[in-house]
Amino acid sequence: MKALLVIIFFAVLFAIIGCNALDQLQNENDLERKVRQYLDTDVRLRSSDLTITANMETGEVTLAGEVSLPELIELAGEMTKEVEGVKSVINRITMQEIDSGMLQDHVSTPAGTALGF
Repeated sequence: MKALLVIIFFAVLFAIIGCNALDQLQNENDLERKVRQYLDTDVRLRSSDLTITANMETGEVTLAGEVSLPELIELAGEMTKEVEGVKSVINRITMQEIDSGMLQDHVSTPAGTALGF
């Protein structure tokens, strides 16, 4: 009988801990989704490949990825701070590297040669 009570106690304990962990994960996913939806309201950020990670216990959101314009780094951070539930933002967004070969093709083409003059 005593062993059965111990088993029931631990089963209930693990169920409670497991439920709390699942609730925590769901809440973090909800916060990440809210941030994503808000950032997507800006077409320049919508086209960026950003990773959003949230910690519900601290309200901390981490942004990572690359954007095409330097001002989008600050914009993403500021917009994220406006989302309900966000208490702090770690902004690890960087600028996309420009393909120098592509840039060189456009820069070195003399005016008019592309038109056949």
